[in-house]
Amino acid sequence: MKRYKLCTSAICCLLLVVATTPYSFAGVDCIALKQEVKNYYNGINGYPKDKGKMIETLKKAEGMKCTTQMLILGAFYEKGQFVKKNISEAMRLFSSAADMGDVQAISLLGETYLTGGTVEKDYDKAIHWFEKAAAENDGNAMFMLSYMYLDPRIGIKKRSEGLDWLQKAISAGDARAMNQMARMQESRNPTEAFYWYLRAAEKGIPGAQYEVAMRLVQGKGVDKSPAKAKEWFEKLSAKMKPSDIYDLGVEFYGGVGVEKDHDMAAFLFNLAAKRNFPAAYYSLGDMYEHGKIGEKNLGSASVAYKSAATLGHNYSMFLLGRLYEKSGDMQNLVEAYQWYLLADAAKEALAKDSLERLKGRLSEKEINAAKKRAEIWARMNSRVPNSLDVY
Repeated sequence: MKRYKLCTSAICCLLLVVATTPYSFAGVDCIALKQEVKNYYNGINGYPKDKGKMIETLKKAEGMKCTTQMLILGAFYEKGQFVKKNISEAMRLFSSAADMGDVQAISLLGETYLTGGTVEKDYDKAIHWFEKAAAENDGNAMFMLSYMYLDPRIGIKKRSEGLDWLQKAISAGDARAMNQMARMQESRNPTEAFYWYLRAAEKGIPGAQYEVAMRLVQGKGVDKSPAKAKEWFEKLSAKMKPSDIYDLGVEFYGGVGVEKDHDMAAFLFNLAAKRNFPAAYYSLGDMYEHGKIGEKNLGSASVAYKSAATLGHNYSMFLLGRLYEKSGDMQNLVEAYQWYLLADAAKEALAKDSLERLKGRLSEKEINAAKKRAEIWARMNSRVPNSLDVY
């Protein structure tokens, strides 16, 4: 189970350091302390970049009752970031912040005892801390209690209590609880499942956003709406790796696990292409070339293949050569030879035979012009092969 409200890597801690949410208890003093920590971390506002002084500043937090900074310092001790690893000091700071009434700290202790690693697993202590946080209307703690009672891997198996905590977490606005409710309704009531996925999606849960988009495509529990599905895929794409967006497009292109849909495939390839994923440009080029996005459009295919080639997709260089060699109105044998040269220099196996075939159709002057073009393109795109013999 991953931590929800406090992640303890250095990057996550830094995000907490620069967070804009106000700090309780000491108010303005804690905001000033936060800024001082940020100054030392980044070396700004006349401060030196000094992690040692940043840690010394964080050590003031407990005396000032600045609980968020206490949690940050505790996380550094837990992971050994900027300080020597010290689990007991980390737990002391977490406990001290919890004693001061910080709900995040209370819930964090519950997760610490639930997951183990930092301390020995202790489900009774985890439940104790989660119940304490839940009493402060902490939706995360309520959800974690539902998880502990419902998940068979934990072994507590108190379904009635688990469902009760799940409903309470939903009432407290916990998005993961809404997502879990959707999962529980999938086989029983697709319409109800969609409702809860939508609520979780609106709160930013990536898995729920995916489910909403797919159900809008498939008409599962809701009327089909490809346009709305695209809106959700676009929102989700910001949280996905370009390769995953592309792979989803491939599924729609080939009808793998979903109904074949070239329009949706092209939309997803475009999303991946916006993130400079080479294969996405290649796939768009292929779709334009073969009329899978409306009618054939060789000009658009050429543009897409060139974008892919610029990003290092070697096969697209070969396809550009083939396009300019054989495509009617676009035929340009000098340009075809240029792209075959680049593809061959990039070790694209199919290019060598194409060069030999085309060589007999060009004059020496045309071949030299193609070589010059290839050399210029390679240098401009930082893709000069180790061997320039072909040039």
